[in-house]
Amino acid sequence: MNHTLYWEDFRAGQRFLSDTFSFSAQDFTDFGHVSGDRHPMHMPQADRNGEPLIGHGPLGLARYFGTLNEMGFLQKSIIALLDTHWHYRRPLEPNQPLHYETVITGTRLTSKRDRGIVRRCIRLLDADDQVMQEGTSSAMVRTRHEPDPSKQTDQDLLGVAWCKVLAEKLNALDEFRESLQLFDGCIALSSEYNTTQLRIYKGRVIDVGRRTPKGADFTLSGTELAWVELFRSDRVDFVARATHGEFNVSGNVFVYLQITSAIVQLVEVAKTLIPAGDR
Repeated sequence: MNHTLYWEDFRAGQRFLSDTFSFSAQDFTDFGHVSGDRHPMHMPQADRNGEPLIGHGPLGLARYFGTLNEMGFLQKSIIALLDTHWHYRRPLEPNQPLHYETVITGTRLTSKRDRGIVRRCIRLLDADDQVMQEGTSSAMVRTRHEPDPSKQTDQDLLGVAWCKVLAEKLNALDEFRESLQLFDGCIALSSEYNTTQLRIYKGRVIDVGRRTPKGADFTLSGTELAWVELFRSDRVDFVARATHGEFNVSGNVFVYLQITSAIVQLVEVAKTLIPAGDR
């Protein structure tokens, strides 16, 4: 990718794939010298008593940021790395084909309005798409143009502005209105970053906000990545994913079970707000 992406260009659900690469034994040696971690398991010349040579775990994370630089789309827009949370699932082996998958899980504009936050989930995958390492990381990225302060942004997944766009689409859907004609209550959608309530009366969403007067009858909660993967999926399988523990239903579960068909319709509509395809 040879053009710069700014904050406005990122949307929850975008997926970026790197080219395939591999680590050599020399890469392990070089990283050992730079990091100071010369444990025999990482050093080709060391006596490992027959144990296999494996790479340093942090090498997989360090190479990710090098890969971003090579891809080039953040060189002019990146301001700062804000955080990294990383997990090591499988050992790195020399000459093993690998690639990175980056999924944008959320964005929000900062108070300065000339920059925004981009949240992403990162996976280091082998040739069989097994997860070697994975984690999350947030970055501060410049905006292309300073946004009009009178306009809300709708890019923050499950944020109030995003849910207002969702509500408009739901209110235009006959099946949704018909399935909730007798419902008078509130549904909350929640992730680790946002919780937004949708107040529904006679089949229409009449209010969207962080809080509503009576509170939520029940809350559907999952990680940002779980929501993105649900919305990107070819199937509308919220119930199955909840059964497998990807989502949690708290509050009045009886009410939730009564309007499960409306939840399915909500997911179908939300899928239209998530971009398709990879970059």
